[in-house]
Formats: sequence, structure tokens, C-alpha cells
Amino acid sequence: RGHSSEAPGDVVYRWGCAGENNVYLLAHNHGKFHPLYKAYYAGTLDKGLLAIYADPQGDVHYFELAWYKVVAPDGDVGFAYAAQSQSSLSMQTCVGDDGELRLVVRFTEGPKP
Repeated sequence: RGHSSEAPGDVVYRWGCAGENNVYLLAHNHGKFHPLYKAYYAGTLDKGLLAIYADPQGDVHYFELAWYKVVAPDGDVGFAYAAQSQSSLSMQTCVGDDGELRLVVRFTEGPKP
């Protein structure tokens, strides 16, 4: 996408600058990633939770939740979009009283369940 003065919309963004083997997705906590936001606050972001992702070619991939971390946006968040040794899916959204923190959830690819 080109530069725009508009605020980000209710979509999921895939950041193309993420490292190898890392599909890095960002979305608003009140938008497309609201279920992720709700799961964090409900305490249901458990290892093994399944995420299904269709890549731009239409191939479907299955990812299991490996871990999640909450960080300040001004810290080193390079780990979130760094290259991975195995096929991974990383999701990021905002949490905190005013959305001042970032929730990063890492999934690793597995077989079709």
C-alpha cells in the first residue's frame, strides 16, 4: 500500500518486511483481531490453539500457538518479525487500558489436524 493520511482500517495487515519463515500480521484489537484481544483477557491463549492461514497463492497452512508476550511499543520488538528457523505466524495487536502495550502471539506451522 502507498502512503495514506487515513487511519488504518478494519483489516489485517501483512508486513512484507518480516524475516524468512515468519508471516507477520497486524490488526486493531477492536477490529479483526478482537477475538485475539478477548482471548488474552479471558486467559484462553493456550499452547496448541490453532490458527488457519491461507497464503496469497491460496494454499492453506495450519499453525499452533507456541507462546505470547506483552511488550511496550518503544522497546525492542524485533523478535516479533525476525526470521524463524521453522515456518511461523506472528500476530500483533494492542492491549492495556489505553492500548499502550503490544500483544505478540507466535504460532508455528504443523500438520493439518
